[in-house]
Amino acid sequence: MNVIHRVSKWLHKVLGLALILILFLIWMSLSGVLLNRSDSWFNLARA
Repeated sequence: MNVIHRVSKWLHKVLGLALILILFLIWMSLSGVLLNRSDSWFNLARA
């Protein structure tokens, strides 16, 4: 039973960190695309 607990704890830690990393990378890519668009109505480069 202790082995199952250790494996489950490790799996949750790895999957949680991977999920946070994926969400962070998606957020950064979307914000990068929005900032680099020159025809957008909220162009921060001109502001």
